Amino acid sequence: MSSIKFIHPNIVANDWKLLTDLYTKVFDGKALLPERDLKGD
Repeated sequence: MSSIKFIHPNIVANDWKLLTDLYTKVFDGKALLPERDLKGD
């Protein structure tokens, strides 16, 4: 019998600020990364 290990979920969202709000409020998380501009050319 093999064991299964849960590391972390991969959640994709159109609004990353809203997702950050979820983690900070629900899971008492802390935002550590700077805001990114991924629009580009």
